[in-house]
Amino acid sequence: MYQPERELRAWVTVCNPLEGGNRHFDLNKIAHALPLEINQRHSWVEFTRRRIRLGDLITEAVISPWAEPDAVEEIKLWVNCKKFPAVLRQSDLAGTLTPALDEFRTQMGIANLPDEVDVPATAYEVQQFYDVVATLEPSRVRFLYKQRWETCRMVPGRIPRISDIQYLEATVRVLDDFRKKGINVA
Repeated sequence: MYQPERELRAWVTVCNPLEGGNRHFDLNKIAHALPLEINQRHSWVEFTRRRIRLGDLITEAVISPWAEPDAVEEIKLWVNCKKFPAVLRQSDLAGTLTPALDEFRTQMGIANLPDEVDVPATAYEVQQFYDVVATLEPSRVRFLYKQRWETCRMVPGRIPRISDIQYLEATVRVLDDFRKKGINVA
């Protein structure tokens, strides 16, 4: 897991049984810095697509000892909705001796994250967001509203970012438009 990007990276290696172990050697067994033209890969090796079921790859989900109750509920909901056979468990780091997040950062010498620059979203970006959210199911829009609301109140003692407020307002407009069309959003 790459924490800053909040993504999981996976790849599939497809070995070509018809090619040698190293494409960098010429016919006289002299090594070169780059693969040689005479040692071409077969066309089926390049960009081979494979169907992968994410549920088969995920064997366990571990909840951080510093996760807030709302985040834990969201994780449980996500695992259940995706029907992953994964085991969901609390981290082994959790316990009575586990330091608070601020204490942990101080002890490990991790500096506090710098304040983000508060840049408002453009009208075009907000409209694009509105257009995409308006195509979703009302239950999903409510979920996005709750997420954005939580983002706005996440940092105690600071006011929310302008862009978060703009996107929250766009989400509310979508929910209001659903209500005006007679779509149940409750």
